[in-house]
Amino acid sequence: EMDHGEVLRTRYAPMMQTLYHVEKPVVAAVNGVAAGAGMSLALACDFRLVSEKASFVEAFIHVGLIPDAGNLYYLPRLIGHAKALELAVFGEKISAPKAAELGLATAVVPEQSWEEEVQRFAGRLANMPTKAVGLIKRYLRESWHC
Repeated sequence: EMDHGEVLRTRYAPMMQTLYHVEKPVVAAVNGVAAGAGMSLALACDFRLVSEKASFVEAFIHVGLIPDAGNLYYLPRLIGHAKALELAVFGEKISAPKAAELGLATAVVPEQSWEEEVQRFAGRLANMPTKAVGLIKRYLRESWHC
């Protein structure tokens, strides 16, 4: 029988810690449903590009669990406490346009230009001054702990 707690500790936690500490920008390209830990992973990224058909689901509540994999850390920082509580408790599907409205999505990308837009966005980031971007990420992250 699988020990889900062990999987979280040995697989998800190290991945989430890496995303938290890496000083390079991380882009989630969500082109489908990001549910449960998949949503948590997207939340941990610095930017979330979502296709028109993408959606987010706080699926944990539907199986009697609380969100894990960093979800309850990142979600309120992105959209505020009250809205994070609402999404986590009710677990309703969030469409791409609603995700953008809430601040979960950096941009909603049309399906027909999905790959080109993701590449363009990543290229734009890659051409930014690396050290400055890394320091911005670090100081913004540290500002939550002052």
